[in-house]
Amino acid sequence: MKPCAAVVPWLGKAVDIMVEEFRNGTGAAFGLFDLHDIQAAFTRPVFVNHLVQNWLPALPEVQAKLTAGEPVRIAEVGCGEGLAAITIARAYPNAEIDGFDLDDASIAVAVEQAAAAGVGERARFEVRDAADPAIVGDYDLVLAIEMVHDMPDPVGILRTMKRLAGEHGTVLVVDERAEDAFTVPAGEMERFFYAFSTLHCLAVSLQDGGVGTGTVIRPDTLRRYATDAGFSTVDVLDVDHPQFLLYRLA
Repeated sequence: MKPCAAVVPWLGKAVDIMVEEFRNGTGAAFGLFDLHDIQAAFTRPVFVNHLVQNWLPALPEVQAKLTAGEPVRIAEVGCGEGLAAITIARAYPNAEIDGFDLDDASIAVAVEQAAAAGVGERARFEVRDAADPAIVGDYDLVLAIEMVHDMPDPVGILRTMKRLAGEHGTVLVVDERAEDAFTVPAGEMERFFYAFSTLHCLAVSLQDGGVGTGTVIRPDTLRRYATDAGFSTVDVLDVDHPQFLLYRLA
């Protein structure tokens, strides 16, 4: 919860943006909020303490290749400041990760931090739309961590992830641990999600005529998006975390 302290001075900007967005209903770009450092601060402890310890081992075929030292290609869609990619690259010298994000500020930090960590040749980052058909697929693992709920076109991004994974790759979506259905009173974590949604995520997911998912992305919503994107199964992995659910799409 330490990063919450950084949210306090940021609130003024967020409220000003959201007042206009609620009036207009047109949505707002992620970069407008200047949130990338705070976002990274929230996810850094998760990646350091869970990503290679619990999350990747929940994907047996990917974990087997990583631990055997086989070459493993990973794509991360909406990589932000690249913390997940850098964490994986530091843990597994046989892994190469390509991170894609449309936020220039996030990618600039990611490139700098990968170089500082000594993994800049294997953790590569581009300001690029992951839906670009020029990106070559057949990745062993395609990741999207805490970003599908922000996407104006979540079905489109999931369809892209399916293409990048090819015939044999694994697709993993990590997003908020929302309850199966709305209840009153909501739990503390869901109240937290709603607060952030009205301050940021709802507007971002409404831009460009988007669907407006927002932070409270329920499992059935993710399953519906995945089905529309061409996936036939969505499994929630047996990984316990108070904030996140891990979905394997196939």
